[in-house]
Amino acid sequence: MRGIVRRPKYNVGQQIESLETHGVTFDLYTEVDAQEFLTGRTYFFKLKAFENNFERDNGQYHGLDFAYLVDLSTIDCHLRTLLSYLCLNLEYALKVRFNQIIMENANEDESDSGREQA
Repeated sequence: MRGIVRRPKYNVGQQIESLETHGVTFDLYTEVDAQEFLTGRTYFFKLKAFENNFERDNGQYHGLDFAYLVDLSTIDCHLRTLLSYLCLNLEYALKVRFNQIIMENANEDESDSGREQA
């Protein structure tokens, strides 16, 4: 297939090496903890996307510790959970309100509920 760039698969150790190669440090979050985090809590490319928010100099991040990526990942997870909760509740409230409107208008036929009346 044209246009698809095939990249090599990295195991967790290689993922950490890749991060280190780009200047990510493991001072606040150990490599062992990072391996556990990458294995059980998130995935490599999600963290790679978060690192793009930090400044680079000649392809190297300065002052970027893995702990900061963990924090961003955790915030993202909580935000996604909150937004999902809000969307589901909004959907439910709209369905209830729509049902109330339909029931309040006894003259309207079910088949007309989706059409505007002239």
